[in-house]
Amino acid sequence: MLTTTQKALVLVLIPVCFELVFIFIMAFAVDQIASDLQKMEHSRDAIENMYRTENWVISTCIWALSDTQNTEKDEKRLDYLEKEFSQLSFGKVSDNRFPELSSLQDDVGELTKAISALVAAKRREYTTHEGFPRQLIYTSFLDMRSIADRIIAIEKRVADSEPAELSRFRSTLMALMATGVAFSALVSFALAHFLTRDIIDRLLRLKESAHRLAAREPVLPPALKGDELASLESIIYESSRSLQDIRERENAVLDNAADVICSLDHKLRFTGVNAAASRDWSFSEDELLGKALAAIVEPNDVDETRAQFQLISDGPGLGEIQNRIRTKYGDIRDVVWSVKWNSIESQYFCVIHDVTELRNLQKMKQQFLAIAGHDLRSPLASVSITLERLLDEQNEPLTPAARKELTKTRDILSRLVDLVNELLELEKLESGKFVLATNCVSAFDVCVLACETLDAMAARAGVTVVKPKNDFALLGDERRLVQSVVNLLSNAIKFSPRDSTITLSLERTTAEDGNLVQIRISDQGPGIPESDRALIFEKFSQSKTSSNVSIKGTGLGLAIVKAIAYAHRGEVGVDSEIGKGSTFWLSIPEFVDREDEA
Repeated sequence: MLTTTQKALVLVLIPVCFELVFIFIMAFAVDQIASDLQKMEHSRDAIENMYRTENWVISTCIWALSDTQNTEKDEKRLDYLEKEFSQLSFGKVSDNRFPELSSLQDDVGELTKAISALVAAKRREYTTHEGFPRQLIYTSFLDMRSIADRIIAIEKRVADSEPAELSRFRSTLMALMATGVAFSALVSFALAHFLTRDIIDRLLRLKESAHRLAAREPVLPPALKGDELASLESIIYESSRSLQDIRERENAVLDNAADVICSLDHKLRFTGVNAAASRDWSFSEDELLGKALAAIVEPNDVDETRAQFQLISDGPGLGEIQNRIRTKYGDIRDVVWSVKWNSIESQYFCVIHDVTELRNLQKMKQQFLAIAGHDLRSPLASVSITLERLLDEQNEPLTPAARKELTKTRDILSRLVDLVNELLELEKLESGKFVLATNCVSAFDVCVLACETLDAMAARAGVTVVKPKNDFALLGDERRLVQSVVNLLSNAIKFSPRDSTITLSLERTTAEDGNLVQIRISDQGPGIPESDRALIFEKFSQSKTSSNVSIKGTGLGLAIVKAIAYAHRGEVGVDSEIGKGSTFWLSIPEFVDREDEA
């Protein structure tokens, strides 16, 4: 298979080769014409020589018939005739057009020999006085007359044929030139047509492949191999296969995605959707393509949904939308849209997360918290108070066994009340329903208040609590900060061995948006494994080391600390080493007096 460069080279070389052949043919034709012209020239020369011979013969015969006296003049005449005879040329003429010219030339030659013999006889007459053969002269005259008629006839034919021959030569040359030009043009046109047709067909095939590639249709395999266009076609084909593999993997990801993924045009009509729509909404892809979004959105949410999409396209190009979708069979689904606007393609690309179950769980959670807050906490508190009264009753003392059981029951009820209170507190923190009363707060005072709250607990555990030596001004809600430190400190007391020390310290750290103050609580407990540190601040999560501790918590204290820290735009964390204790820290923004800065 020739490459495109080689084809172009063939397109140039074949006409060049033909031109070389044409030049050779023209040279051969010109040589033939020159040969024919030379033959014509030889024929004219032969006729001219025959005319000269005729004149010589006539002159010789006339002189021979005259009476001569062997004078000096006669001698000179003989010398002249012999000289003329020697100068006569009788070369062979080969002209196929006039074959009789050769025969005539032979006859003239014979006549010339006869006249030459007559001249020799005349010279002998002068020297030996032999008799002169006058009869030979008459015979030569008669032969000469016949030859002269033939010469005239041939001369006329030659003269008449010359224009025709020249015209034939001219026509031959013109025909050869026209044939050469026409054939050269035909060959060039045929080659150019073949090459351009081949290139155009290949380019059209490439165009078709490009269209198929853009339309995500299968691309035809390369028809030929070897040239540049075939290589390009092969590259497009291989690219299409690679893209097809990528698309299949993408489709596999999209079709197996838990969320509905779709694209909408600027008029909020579906232009693409994955298989999750069929699973979640019962609409097939064909049913959704071209369908208006308003047709499946709950009617009460349509206007708000359109307004939210418009805000996203006019604004940052990213956003979330919450609405309700009506499925094919009339079910209502709560969904959250993650929307990205592409201004170049004028399309919205969306990921739609179904939060129906989450909303149901939230409702159940709210119902549970309502029950816990009203229907559970009050009876538990009432029972706990009753148990306290029974334990404090002096008139009718309890037996030791009964007092022990009542004490256990009271402690269990106390933990249940604490659990309910912390659940309600954490829900309030996470839902954002509380407002921080931020002000300038002393970090030292926060630590002191927390220590005073837990003095009795620390004394029962045999743990010494060391307060910080310095102070910093915090920007926060003092009650919530004290609550956070109490939770951290109580957690440290629970996990600290008897006769150990818990140290509270304050440090300033630098952040991008200002300084932070760290409240650090270091204990000498068993430490926290690294695998537990990532989850220790989550709800109901406790370290494995808690299994060795008799005092159990609710698993919500550290989660509350985390929520309070984030509400203050702060952080919470832990540094620990197994067998050497742990350091919990709470970072809160430092208070900055703007008037002092000014």
